[in-house]
Amino acid sequence: MRIYISSSWKNRATVRQLADLLVKNGHAVFDFTNDAARRSPGISPESVTDRFDPSCIDYRTYLDRPEWMAAVTENRIEIAECDLLILLLPAGTDASCDWALAVGLGKRTAIIGHPPSGEYSPSHLWMDSYFPTLDAFATALHANPRMDKMVTSGDGDVIAFSGPTGAGKSTLSRHVARIGRWKIIPEPDPFAFDSTAKHAEQSDCSEIQRSFLLTRFVHLAHVNRINTIADRWFTDDREVFLRLHLESGHLTRSSYQKLEILSQELEKSSPRLRAVVFLNATRKTLFTRISNRAPMFIIQSLDRQIELYRTFRKRIAVPCLDIDTSDASETTINIDIVTAFVSNQFDRSS
Repeated sequence: MRIYISSSWKNRATVRQLADLLVKNGHAVFDFTNDAARRSPGISPESVTDRFDPSCIDYRTYLDRPEWMAAVTENRIEIAECDLLILLLPAGTDASCDWALAVGLGKRTAIIGHPPSGEYSPSHLWMDSYFPTLDAFATALHANPRMDKMVTSGDGDVIAFSGPTGAGKSTLSRHVARIGRWKIIPEPDPFAFDSTAKHAEQSDCSEIQRSFLLTRFVHLAHVNRINTIADRWFTDDREVFLRLHLESGHLTRSSYQKLEILSQELEKSSPRLRAVVFLNATRKTLFTRISNRAPMFIIQSLDRQIELYRTFRKRIAVPCLDIDTSDASETTINIDIVTAFVSNQFDRSS
């Protein structure tokens, strides 16, 4: 695929990083910051020694420079020939003009990042795809290197299953999704942390937690206009598990804050959370269910997890169904109750 990257010169390091990532995945990239890949030099801030002053010179006269015309003409040709234009924000007027030209030519476009605080452009709704961070784009690219299916920020509705480890979220959500024929997004391997932490009391789990967040976002990006069930939501990560890892020393304060911000940004760019099914069970039941299969960290922190989830439940602002899964003999009844609730919530949103 031929890809044109448009951005501000202030982002040149990130532009190069993005270009390298795309090239490694087999794409042809036009990087405006790389003169070696251009026929005419780019118009970098360093190359402009005289700033425009309308009191001294007419604007058209100021622009009348052969090297500038050569640069922007090359840009226009490359945009006309590209398959995809990526606008990396924040960016200025020239980058936005490049992106708008691509939209006008019917090209597919993607936006990575966001404008500075207080700034916005409703025209950005013309984009085909949105990624809040370069990490989110990189994860999507890893899942689909050819980019033959553009990943979009979905606008369907999601119902999340939440609750302490051992409450039965994965089992019940799978049953309900199968009955209703709804798409399901499973929880990323909940025990992956154990592979890095079981031999080191203070292992840093920031990379694993970031991977969990980005993986969930990429799965959600494919649910455009599809009713979907999610095993856990971003708020579970922020209010329960990231906090648990911070308190246990598996996350530094700095890593925790970065992950918290990432989680918030990814959630804003994901489909709407329509409702929550909150599962719980007695402490004894939870402990029995996880004692032979969960990482030691999860077992040892169970009481604190229950406490955090108790606070988490009070803050849920969308419709919520509470289900006690302590009695295994009531599983069939619970499946029927939850299926009816989920169906009703999806019907209301349609």
